This record gives sequence, structure tokens and C-alpha cells, in this order.
Amino acid sequence: MNARRRTYAVAAALLLATGGAQANRLADAGVRSSAPATWVATDGRLVAFGAGAAWTVQDGAGAALAEGRLERPVRGGLVAGRRVYLDAEDAIRVVDLEAGAVPAVTVLTGDVLPGAPRVLARALDDLLVWEQGRGLRLFALPLPAGHPPAVAQGCHAAAEPGALRAALPVAGRVVALASAGRTVFAGRDSGVVDVFRLEPEGALVPAGSFPSGGELRALAANGDRLFVLGTRELRVLQLGPDGGAPSRSATYAVEPAAGLAVSGRLVLLASPEDGVRARREDGPAATTHVVTVTSFDFTPQDITINAGDTVEWRCTQGFHDVDSCNVGEPGCTSNATEPFSSGAAKTAPWTYSKTFTLAGPDPYTCTVHAGFGMVGSVTVNAAASNPPAVPDGTDGTNGLRVTKVDAAGATLQVAFDAASCAGGADTRIVGGTDAQLPAAPGGTYGTSVSRCACGTTSPCTWSSVAKPEPGHMLWFVMLTTSAAGVEGSWGTDAAGNERSGPGAGGHSAQCGATARNVVNRCGT
Repeated sequence: MNARRRTYAVAAALLLATGGAQANRLADAGVRSSAPATWVATDGRLVAFGAGAAWTVQDGAGAALAEGRLERPVRGGLVAGRRVYLDAEDAIRVVDLEAGAVPAVTVLTGDVLPGAPRVLARALDDLLVWEQGRGLRLFALPLPAGHPPAVAQGCHAAAEPGALRAALPVAGRVVALASAGRTVFAGRDSGVVDVFRLEPEGALVPAGSFPSGGELRALAANGDRLFVLGTRELRVLQLGPDGGAPSRSATYAVEPAAGLAVSGRLVLLASPEDGVRARREDGPAATTHVVTVTSFDFTPQDITINAGDTVEWRCTQGFHDVDSCNVGEPGCTSNATEPFSSGAAKTAPWTYSKTFTLAGPDPYTCTVHAGFGMVGSVTVNAAASNPPAVPDGTDGTNGLRVTKVDAAGATLQVAFDAASCAGGADTRIVGGTDAQLPAAPGGTYGTSVSRCACGTTSPCTWSSVAKPEPGHMLWFVMLTTSAAGVEGSWGTDAAGNERSGPGAGGHSAQCGATARNVVNRCGT
């Protein structure tokens, strides 16, 4: 195949691989902190992070609530209600924000091996700890201030805070833990994920294992989806029932990171070089998010979703309900945009689901325990108004066609599918040479050629096309843009990653582009 023929083949391959509804992507949602961070944790309402001996706690808007430094390095942490639990080398310590203006820092348990490798996670009303030489152990978490004894509320058996409630020997090295309801995930340095079941009486029971698909540095769970962080990628696994082997997955390219936390569509990445960066899992695909209802709180407490998403509350312990609320009711600072209720309070186990269609805040409470701080909120983002996706001919009748207008191929006529991508304000061609293709899926495409302002009527005439050097090729994609010139999707590569150009947010840096928005559909 000569160089010019190869140009057309690659152009068609890039376009035809992107049809149909577009996959979700990770959108930039700002920087939570520029200070170095090796770990991050959130329950949606509070965010905690740190590096070395330093730790910081912020509210959901990013305002600092507390910070400090321990005598020993802090290797990780988690958030549960108004308390943050820190993995110090010599003990599990507690930062209690209920203690007043100056948080109290106390010891939950000193029953650890000083300096031994250790990771933490929350499992219902308990603290889950893996420690080298000790395996998995469960320690009782304290009740919120003012909460009546758990046993009086039909919850788990009374236990002193920090009391050992269960243990299970686990051989080998565990580098990350996560939980979703009664399912516990332990990620190994080999990339394998072991699954355990937390029984109602508190025992941990092995329930299988599966490969995560690559390097594993951190884990986070959102219901039936498990987020697996590698050094430069984030894999999202759709799990089978009760944490079963994944049936499918998506992969996002991310900056190098060491820590991970997830709440709804919010993804937080911790980096020793770049601090804590927020990302938002965005896209047209509706998602189900799970909130676990335990003895005394909702986890995550606050959750941000998109219109069309579903929230499923899974009550695992206690006697509770879920009821939207308005200003003036305990725990409510705003009126519910879209009222909802699970009905009368009842004893676990039960589930309740609500699909949200209206943008706005939706605070809610457990009416039985609202006075003890059992409140939560769902923040619904509006469905974005965006340009449609790549006009790639997926309607089956108007596929991409490239024709030479002159013998040398200096002018091309590009026929594209305008019908299935109606709604865009303009269309443009951007591309480059084979040297500007990414070395691996998820990488950035360099750009050096373009045809701006093709309009919305096919075909588009492209003049003065750069001829590739012998043995090389020219590739290009067609992009639909909004009236403001915001570029739409480049489609996804073979690994499911949204293709990205060299500009901020992944735009092409051609034709005066300044932004890109890929939350869109094409021909669906």
C-alpha cells in the first residue's frame, strides 16, 4: 500500500471505530490541593489527604477544616462521619471533628505492629485493617456523639470503640482495600483482587478472586463497580453479583497517582508531585450509584451524580428509612429538588432506588435518626448540552468517503455523515503524521494539519493537504463543534479511552480551539 492509500485507510479506521453512543470519560474538576499527597479519602462530605506526617481535612467545597502533623508518618486514612482515621506507624489514630473548633486527635487502637505494612478501609460500622503478619482484622468504630447505644437501635452487638471484632489470616501482600456493603475487596501487589464476604455476625469469609487487569496501587468501590488505580491509568470494573468477577471494564488514562477516592461521579487522585486533583466521570451513559445505610450513617454521605443516574440505598444494618427533606427539618440546609421516600422505616436488609431527572440539591435523612446526624444529600448535575459526536457514518448509508480531486492528492473531498450528527454548528478536520500518533492506548494525539469550518453539509473540500513523506502516512478525524467553537468527541480507541489532542482538556489546538466537551451522543 503506498503512502497516499495508507492515509485514507487510517482516516477511515479512526472514524469508523467511534460510532454509536460515546463512552464516559474523566473530566477535569479542579485541584483540591497543590500540596504533595500520597493518600486521599472521602465520604462525599469530607475529604482527607496527606503525605509524610502531615494530614488535612476539607469540606466538600474544598475549604480547610483541620490540619496537623503527627510524630510518625501517616500512610493512609479514611473518613467515617465527622471522624478521620489515620494509619500512623505506631497506632490507628482518630481526628474527631465533633470535639469542637480544635479537633481532638486520639488513639483508636494501638494493637498494631509498629512499622509493618498496613492498609485501611471502612466496612459497614467497622474499621477494616490488613497488616503484614496479622491478615485482615475488624475493629469497632465509635458511634456519633449523642447517638443511643447501637444495640438499642437493632444494630450490631455493642462493642467498645477500637475493640477487635473479627480476624482472618491472609497470606501474601495486600496493597489496597475497599468495600461495598458486605463485600470486601483486597488488592494484591500482583494485581489480583481477593473478595471476602462480611457476614451479619461479623465473620469475614473468603468469596473468590479475580485479576484486575493490570497494575494495582489503590482501590475504591461504588456499588457494583470497582475502581482500580495503576500508575497512569484508572480501570473501572463492572462486577458480577456480590462482588463477582467483572463482566466488562473501562480504562481512563490519568496522571501518575498514588491514592484514590470515589464518591458518585467524583474521582479524587492523590499525587506526591501534583497534590490532590478532582476528576468527574462524565458521559451520556447513565450510572447506578450505591449508598450503604449502616447503623448510624449513609456512606457516602454526600454524592454527586448526573441527571438520569440512579441512586440505590442498600440498608445493611439497623432500623432506618430514606426521606427527602426541606429547610427547617433536622439536617437540611436546602429544599429537595425532586422529593422521594423509601416509605416507613424498617429493619435491614432492604433496598430503595430513585432515578433523578432534575438538576439541583436533594438533601435527605433517616427520619428515625436525623437528630443524631444521620443525614445525606444527592447533588444532581444537569445533563450537558453539547455538540454531537464524530460524524462517522454509523447510519450505514452515509459512511466516510475520501476522494482525490487532483492526481497528486493535494485537494481531497471528504464526504461524511451529516444526517446522524445533526445539531452541531460546524464540522472540522484535524490530524497529523504517524509520528504524532500515541505510543499506546490512552496517549495524546499530536496535531499539525487541519481544515477548519467545513460546515454541516457533506462533502467538505480540503485543499493544500500536506503530503506525507515516503513510507509514512497522514491521519485525521472529523469533529463536530458547537456554536461557541467547543469541539466534540474524538471517539474512543480500542481500549475504550476517549481520544485526546494536545490542547487543555484534550482539544485539538487547531482552528482556534480552546475547549472540548465529549458528553454527547451521535445517531442514538
